[in-house]
Amino acid sequence: MGYVIRGSHYVRSMTWLITLLLVSLLSACGGGGSSGGDSTVVKLKGVAQKGLFTELVVKASPVDKQSGQVDRNVVIEAVTDASDYQLVLPDKGWYLLEATGTFIDETTGESILLSVPMESLVEVDQPSQDSNINLLTHLFSSRVIASMEGGASLEESETAAQQFITQSLGLDPATDFTTLDITAIQANSTLDDPNLQLLLFSSAILRQLPGTGTLTDFGSVIENFIQATDTTAVQSLFSDLAGSGALALYDQAHDYLTLPDLPFLQDSLPVYVCDTVNGCSWEIQTTISASLIGSAQIEADGTASFRVQLSAASSSLVGVSIQSVSKTAIAGSDFVPVQQRILFPPGVTTKKITMPVLLDNQTEVAEYFEIQIVSVTEGYGISNGRINITLTEGLAGSDVNLSTDQVRFD
Repeated sequence: MGYVIRGSHYVRSMTWLITLLLVSLLSACGGGGSSGGDSTVVKLKGVAQKGLFTELVVKASPVDKQSGQVDRNVVIEAVTDASDYQLVLPDKGWYLLEATGTFIDETTGESILLSVPMESLVEVDQPSQDSNINLLTHLFSSRVIASMEGGASLEESETAAQQFITQSLGLDPATDFTTLDITAIQANSTLDDPNLQLLLFSSAILRQLPGTGTLTDFGSVIENFIQATDTTAVQSLFSDLAGSGALALYDQAHDYLTLPDLPFLQDSLPVYVCDTVNGCSWEIQTTISASLIGSAQIEADGTASFRVQLSAASSSLVGVSIQSVSKTAIAGSDFVPVQQRILFPPGVTTKKITMPVLLDNQTEVAEYFEIQIVSVTEGYGISNGRINITLTEGLAGSDVNLSTDQVRFD
């Protein structure tokens, strides 16, 4: 007959068409079972973004607005096409949306399987409604549901979650997370654009996660943020992100997401900073700055690693000198001291530093030592110049846990 079906694009496109026809027929027939001829069928559509999805599954379940309980016995699956989804729901009300699938890592261009659901809590109160799913809707939804399960009302939980997230991340208090779209960034966008802020935050979070090709969780930063109660806790949690340069993050995502050039990033060199009073926000720098990024990990060989990072790529060689300083953890008995100068060739923004940790196999309280940036090449600055690294050691044979503590700024 001469017909050729190529891959899944044809199937997805036909499924979209069938869904639209189904919605039209249900609406014309009074919603397929509603009394009095009033249709109760509603449409919900939008985009899911953790990077751009190439394969996407979106499911919706009703949420009880009094208790925050999700009815897992009811699961409605969306029709999807790349990052777009469309749901036909039986009625208006509150729903929890969960997105999984495969997306393109906006920082590397690699394909990542998202096996942990990214969530969005949505009140569907219109016959046809748009609502997007992203990392900020995930934070918002998780905090609201946890608060309601603790006895707070829906209204109280929403207000508290909105205030806490926007204050902690330096966002406009009125930001509607469900409207954000990283592909909506314009050439005239500034740091006030919440779409750009979502991209930068999402990219910074992704860089802290292990590059295994599969994302089984959003990392301790996100999970602990859901439970955090004050900006002091947030400042500690986001120490892994502090010092991230907006230009470096945006340049990584620029080509993979086909985004416009943003000249203001070249001129203002924003750097992500956190403090215990105001939470976290972007701060304008006059020069490229160096930071210690406290994403310290115990490697398989028993060494600890962290990163030294420039806020943007330089066109010339940059030197950054660092040293360790004993605190309650003592050099020579708890860790091998480090003192070295790190060179960043033109175009390089990140260097991984590895240092041995000494295990004495004794039960001890948590001990910490400090890493400091001592100096940088003339003409460059220091943003996050110090981090504390905490060591917790147990009995012989037990695992060693290394984590970062509060970041202090020079």
